[in-house]
Amino acid sequence: MEKKVLIPSDISQPGKDYLAEKGYTIKMGRGTDEQTILEDVADCDALLARNEHITRAIMEAAPRLKVISKHGVGLDKIDLDAARELNIWVTNGPLSNTVAVAEHTMMLILACAKKLVFFDRAARRGDYDIRNRVKGMDLEGKTLGLVGLGNIGKLVAKKAALGFDMTVLAYDPFAKKEGLPEYIRLVEDRDEIFRQADYV
Repeated sequence: MEKKVLIPSDISQPGKDYLAEKGYTIKMGRGTDEQTILEDVADCDALLARNEHITRAIMEAAPRLKVISKHGVGLDKIDLDAARELNIWVTNGPLSNTVAVAEHTMMLILACAKKLVFFDRAARRGDYDIRNRVKGMDLEGKTLGLVGLGNIGKLVAKKAALGFDMTVLAYDPFAKKEGLPEYIRLVEDRDEIFRQADYV
C-alpha cells in the first residue's frame, strides 16, 4: 500500500525528490486554510507542514495520518495535545534554519547600524548629500544583548563576537556558564541587557 505525504505549501525540489526516492507518493495541497487541508489530508499517511495551523480537526479528518513533520523548527502551530491523543508523531528539523536565521539577524543589525533603509530611500530620491548629514555606526566595539541562548542565539553570538568584534551579553535562565565560549558573558538580570546593549 502506498504511503502518501500531503505538502500544503510547496517546498524545494530536493526535499520532494528525497521523499519520492524513499517511495512516498507526494500530494501537493490546494491551499493552506484549515478546510482545504482537512479535505486534502483525508487519504494521507503524513503531512509536511510549513506555516499552516495544523488543528485537531485536520488530524481527525485523516484516519491514516501517522506523522506530522514541521519543515523548520517551531511547533507552535501544531496542536500537540491532539497529536498525542491521536497517536500521531510530530517531528521537526531543529537545526534546519539555524544558519539562515543567524545570518538574517546579523543582516538586520547591520542594516540598523548603517541606516540602510534610510540611505536607500534617500538615494532613490536623488538625495546623495544624505551621506554628509546622517552617519551610520560601526559594530566593532559595540555591545549586543541576546535574550535566549539556543542554537540560533549561540550562533549569532559567535558571528557578532568573532566576525564583528562586538561584546556579547546574554540572558537565558536555562543556560549555564560552564561550557559557554568566553566571548559570551551571561547575565542574571534580563534588564541588564537593556541597560548595557547597543543592540538587542
